[in-house]
Amino acid sequence: MKSRTIVGLAALLILAIPISAWGVKKSSATVSFSEPVKLAGTELKPGEYRIEWTGEGPEVQVSLLQGRQAVATAPARLLNERSLYDSPSVHMRITETGPKVVTRIAFPKHSLVFDENATGQK
Repeated sequence: MKSRTIVGLAALLILAIPISAWGVKKSSATVSFSEPVKLAGTELKPGEYRIEWTGEGPEVQVSLLQGRQAVATAPARLLNERSLYDSPSVHMRITETGPKVVTRIAFPKHSLVFDENATGQK
């Protein structure tokens, strides 16, 4: 009887985990950098990244991934605004030393705006 209860509880927990994940909205897109850039203090090499963000806004958490590995995370504001471009458009601030800093990534129907003073995680 006791082992049956434990097995039942374990099965319930296994089923509850995917259900709890439904409450978190996750969105994604692909973005490319042709030169080294910085995002929330993390330097990113040129290449293609999958960008994912969780939350419905205005405050969201953004992760940049190469393959399945997150290489940078940063807080951002999600703004509902239309872009003139069909694909992601990256806006950067030029620095006197070091790589350019990503300040905004605009998508056709919304934009992610990054706080240049925020520090992300790797």
